Amino acid sequence: MNYHKYMDNKFSILLDNAYNMHVSGNLVEAKNIYDQLLLINPESADVLNLLAQLYVSLKEYDNAIDTFNKAFKITQIIDIKISIAKVYIYKGEYNSAIKELDSIEVKDNNIINLLAFIYMKKSDYINAIKYYKKLIVRDNSNFVALYNISLCFSYLNKFEDSIKYALKALDKNSNDIDLLLHLSYLYESLNDKDKSLIYLKKASEISKNPNILYRIAVLYKQLKNYNESAKYFEEVLQLVPNRKDALVSLASVYKYIDKNISLSLYLKARELFPLDQNIIFSIYTAYINMLNFEEALKISLELIELDSKNSMYYSMAADSYLELFDYKNAIKYYKKSLKYNKNDDGAKCSLAYAYSCHRDTNKALDILKNLEKTPAVIQDFTIINLRRKNFKEVEDYYYNWHTDVHTVEDAAEKARKYFYKLKVGEIYGISEEAFTKFRSELPANVLNKIAYYRRKLWHKEDPTNKNILIYSSHGAGDLIMFLRYLDILSKKAKHIILTAPNSLIDIIKYNYKNIDILKRDDNIDENSYDYSTPEMGLIYNLNMDFFNIPHADKYISVPKKLINAKSKLKIFDNDKRKIGIFWQGNPTALRNRSVKLKYFEPLLKVKNCLFYSFQLSKVDFESNDLKKDLPIIDLSSYIKNYSDTAALLKNIDLLITIDSSIAHLAGAMGIKTYLMLPYDAEWRWFYDEDKTPWYNSIKIFKQQKSNDWVSVIKRIKLELEKL
Repeated sequence: MNYHKYMDNKFSILLDNAYNMHVSGNLVEAKNIYDQLLLINPESADVLNLLAQLYVSLKEYDNAIDTFNKAFKITQIIDIKISIAKVYIYKGEYNSAIKELDSIEVKDNNIINLLAFIYMKKSDYINAIKYYKKLIVRDNSNFVALYNISLCFSYLNKFEDSIKYALKALDKNSNDIDLLLHLSYLYESLNDKDKSLIYLKKASEISKNPNILYRIAVLYKQLKNYNESAKYFEEVLQLVPNRKDALVSLASVYKYIDKNISLSLYLKARELFPLDQNIIFSIYTAYINMLNFEEALKISLELIELDSKNSMYYSMAADSYLELFDYKNAIKYYKKSLKYNKNDDGAKCSLAYAYSCHRDTNKALDILKNLEKTPAVIQDFTIINLRRKNFKEVEDYYYNWHTDVHTVEDAAEKARKYFYKLKVGEIYGISEEAFTKFRSELPANVLNKIAYYRRKLWHKEDPTNKNILIYSSHGAGDLIMFLRYLDILSKKAKHIILTAPNSLIDIIKYNYKNIDILKRDDNIDENSYDYSTPEMGLIYNLNMDFFNIPHADKYISVPKKLINAKSKLKIFDNDKRKIGIFWQGNPTALRNRSVKLKYFEPLLKVKNCLFYSFQLSKVDFESNDLKKDLPIIDLSSYIKNYSDTAALLKNIDLLITIDSSIAHLAGAMGIKTYLMLPYDAEWRWFYDEDKTPWYNSIKIFKQQKSNDWVSVIKRIKLELEKL
């Protein structure tokens, strides 16, 4: 018997058994056999190599490296060196792996690729790019190398270079989803969302992956293409029903398409995830945007039940009460908010505002004086002191406040904000675009011109022999109110230029013949004036106060010819007491100043009175429908501008109106006027309850408690019956 041949056969059988156990996962028994084989032949390269691989499977990396080194010492096979390098990679010892590979003289593609991979793993992207480029020199169709170079450049934030190699890789494989997503990311990083979308949509054509569709929806939302965004979020939900982020995002997109659908989606999300406070907060915001403050209040109170120590939730409830003009509860909840966040200056400022609305100005000022003088604090501080007639205390604040000019973009954003807050689309029946234009009333270039005028802003310099530009930057009522100061200025200034809304120009020209009156969007030569000021700045620059307001009797008149023409209208051919009414003004102004027409119905029953509507703008649908059924004569068809309004006012006995421009016009003309004011009236009416120093002909009827127009109408009715 040949002993050596027998031993060789036995060795081979044991090795085969060990290998079979190894590949089947029976590693412990395989290792025992490998150990026995090495006792028989310590220098068997095959056994050493297999044992080293087994150590790798067991994650005994140091043993694997030692065993591989023994095998390499025997065989000098390069693949073993590569295996050693890979073990170092598993250990995260990249420098040792590189050292092993650098020791190999022959650099084939596998070694170069492994070196590139190691450098990429250790975030040495410069060297990774260098080795991947070597692979491309050898094979310019190497997709993986091109893709990885692109990845490395992106990690270095070199997005243009990254795109260059990504597009080369795309030429080799146009259907690789990872590459398409990578290209989308690159273009998004360069803020080219349109191109980013191209590659995302290509990826979605290959695979209807909900995450890809979700990214497409997000990009469309960022591009403000809300309809497309909604479409893709809906596709995500078709694939993954009730996916939370998609459902909430879809609801947020519908805010810009249909607020009612948006709310219904948020409510559905809440049914699925009832304790998610972010969803509940979104529902609160949706109700606020829809002007449904009652529901917003309910939601904020529910949030408080979920988290009774969250100061923000108390502030939300307080904000809702404030919007409902419930100042007592607003104060109560702002205080609770501050209990859990004593350093919340925003809540303190809001609390001060609530105290001010509740006519407790001492407490409001005590809070404000201890706060940093932010714009909001300055505004509240100014308004409170103006209401208290403490003009000297706030002169500089007043000046800064009324000369502040926002950018065109700010004005547009403010318009959008008002649109959602006031539900104009539903109440007034106009589009958001039309409302944005209506809100500002000014062409975009007018705001830029106002900023231009401010380069020569009047700041109490002596106006004697100077040319003064007065630019109209507020509402028509504000301009009418401050026209009273023109004759005072004209006695000092060399010349006055005034910009005004088109509808006011005729009547101003009739009353002020020695000044130049221009449209608000007319070009004005900078050399034609020495100083400029907004209309409200006149009281500041002329050193006036609220105790000696000039021309409280009257300062505006209208041509007799126009008055007589209106008097000949058949609608005035009667012997009844003629009473004008106006109940709803600019929807972007103080929301609590307007009133529904239904509140006027008791007045219409007073004997021997005939009522004439001066209402021009669209009003709420309820009032519009009611007007058709009530004994009211509509004057809107006879009014083209304020001169027409003034002439019609001269043909009535009394005007009953809310706080709007017609009240200022009537007061400036000396027309007997009953002015209906909310409990928290605008600052210019001060805290006066009966008369106003601005206009002798105006009698004030102010709410004695918030939201109570019924009592106001009762008091007016008694006055009418006395007449």
